[in-house]
Amino acid sequence: MARNYDSSRRQDAARRTREAILAAAFKLHGEGVLDLDTLAREADVSVATVRKHFPNRELLFEGCTTYGLHLVPLPDFAALAAITDPRQRLARAVHEAYGFHEALFGQIWSGFKLEDESPALAATVRQVESVAGALAERVVEAWPDRGDEASELRGLVAGMLSPLTYRGLRLHGGLSPEQATRGTTTFLLQAFEAGGLPAGEEVAHN
Repeated sequence: MARNYDSSRRQDAARRTREAILAAAFKLHGEGVLDLDTLAREADVSVATVRKHFPNRELLFEGCTTYGLHLVPLPDFAALAAITDPRQRLARAVHEAYGFHEALFGQIWSGFKLEDESPALAATVRQVESVAGALAERVVEAWPDRGDEASELRGLVAGMLSPLTYRGLRLHGGLSPEQATRGTTTFLLQAFEAGGLPAGEEVAHN
């Protein structure tokens, strides 16, 4: 009985250590810091302990990605599809996309920088980019038949909801998350309506 108890306690301690390493890695990756010495100090463990749990960098990237997407889940596509008003759905899609990008701001950029070196990060970047495409599909399908414009509008929405577009608005444009969300929503509404919203009509952004 004592052995079973000791084994369970060791497993629990190992799990907590692994989570501490992943939490530290997630934080540091968001800051662009990737070296093991800094990671070990942040997690309050030894470098040897980090290597015991993650023998190579690729396994660490895989674990960190899973950890991050657990903390910041993907947008709720089903809830978005349930919004029948096309303007409100568009506004919600921008809000969801930009909220997701803001929560993973540094981590996404680290993924882009290292995707050529890491299959795990390359897969994560593709997954993050696919979010914009899936949201664009939900937005366009809510509007009346756009005919030949549908493909162009879908591409425009996907491009505007890209994490790289959001990064540009935040860093190069100097916009706050709220300003970026509001400006992109207005821009896309004008693209769909070719003249903007009728006077006095408001769009909810949250």
